[in-house]
Amino acid sequence: MTAAATTEVGLACADVGFAPQSDNIASHIVATGTSCPEAQALVRKVAAVHDLTTGPREFTSGAFACSVVTEEVALPVGHYTCLEGAKKVTWDKN
Repeated sequence: MTAAATTEVGLACADVGFAPQSDNIASHIVATGTSCPEAQALVRKVAAVHDLTTGPREFTSGAFACSVVTEEVALPVGHYTCLEGAKKVTWDKN
């Protein structure tokens, strides 16, 4: 795992993979007001219960209020945002 880089909007965190040797990953993870490990744990939690194509566009995960906007490219891509007070985590999932 690489160290987090600070961006203008928060910490740029390492990708989270869900299946070895596949494109099943969460990328462009940015953590604002929280740590990368906490952001990556949230990404894993959401991925375990939310279906990108059939799931609701707005939902909760613990104390986080989340939303996803889908983009149809070669494969569907979801742009996720989860908020809890001053904490914000964003990522892309395909």
